[in-house]
Amino acid sequence: MSEDTTRIWYQSYTHPTEAKAYLDDLSAHIDGIVDPGTKVDVVGLDPPANQVHAITELRCGVQVIKNAIQAEKDGYDAFVIGHFQDAGLMEAKACVDIPVMGLGETTMLYACTLGTKLGLVTIDPVFIRWHQQQIAEYGLEERVLGVQAMRTHPNDLVRAFTEEDVYQDVKRQFVEQSAGF
Repeated sequence: MSEDTTRIWYQSYTHPTEAKAYLDDLSAHIDGIVDPGTKVDVVGLDPPANQVHAITELRCGVQVIKNAIQAEKDGYDAFVIGHFQDAGLMEAKACVDIPVMGLGETTMLYACTLGTKLGLVTIDPVFIRWHQQQIAEYGLEERVLGVQAMRTHPNDLVRAFTEEDVYQDVKRQFVEQSAGF
């Protein structure tokens, strides 16, 4: 790798082996859209965020903070948290001197450039309060219409990449919840 290559650590909250199909698709997609001279390494967690619970978010957030510190030590130019709940985001930003971006924060802020209001669909009702707290922390209370929830397990989202019936169920739930806005 040349000296002028920009290196980004993309931190997924999925398991490197259990979610291999998803991570391979994600890596291929990222490789197809990054600028020349940019290398993105997609890294999973073990154990992953495979339970829908605040304690899982805390446990994974601690792993992510450690990984952000490691990324900086390893010479990465940026650290991306690929998990909409952004667990560990603010703490990771406080621990390293490289840019740290979270999927939830970045997505919501970008959505604000596309329209005046947005609605958020989460995977499970347990995350409604979590996302409401994110919305407040990011100063977006006036821009977000609300948070609707599907009832999907994180493993179903991974399975949706390889199993058509699971994909169709996730898609159906998303469309139904989106209609609530």
